[in-house]
Amino acid sequence: VSRSGSGSSSGTLWDPPGPM
Repeated sequence: VSRSGSGSSSGTLWDPPGPM
């Protein structure tokens, strides 16, 4: 899984808004 932290579609279901 590649969760960058977009808040919606960044890999998986659990994708919280990361540091941008």
